Amino acid sequence: SQTEDGTLEIIEVRVENGVAEQIGEGISLAGIEDPGGIVIEGGSITVTGNSDGTVYEVQATGVFTRGDANVDFLIDIGDVITILGYLFSGEVGPECEARMDVNDDNALDIGDGIYLLNSLFLSGSPNPPEPFGSFADLITGPDPTPSSNTPCP
Repeated sequence: SQTEDGTLEIIEVRVENGVAEQIGEGISLAGIEDPGGIVIEGGSITVTGNSDGTVYEVQATGVFTRGDANVDFLIDIGDVITILGYLFSGEVGPECEARMDVNDDNALDIGDGIYLLNSLFLSGSPNPPEPFGSFADLITGPDPTPSSNTPCP
């Protein structure tokens, strides 16, 4: 689950007769250098390593990295292609549209793709506004300038 300040935490959930119920308090992932057994792939987070059959759920709703349009935890030309495909080819974008609002003007348009291209390939161009980065120097967080035009669920 996610706390009010955006920190992720692991929660234990029991499912009986189709009803899920949280058991006990969550375990914060803040400050854990190598949580081990946690795999982040696309929009999914999988936690493994508990041998007693307990299932853990981690939710990252509302947390994003600006510019990571294809949700692969990298900022690269693939993100530009995702933005352009969304704008001009009717391709599906990420659930959190703020990922594609690279220039943070609360609109999804060609300016976002151009801004990211400049940031990637034109020396001296500014980076997109935070939260921005790649997995190596990941800066994530809630959108500091939320908008109904580019919502994150």
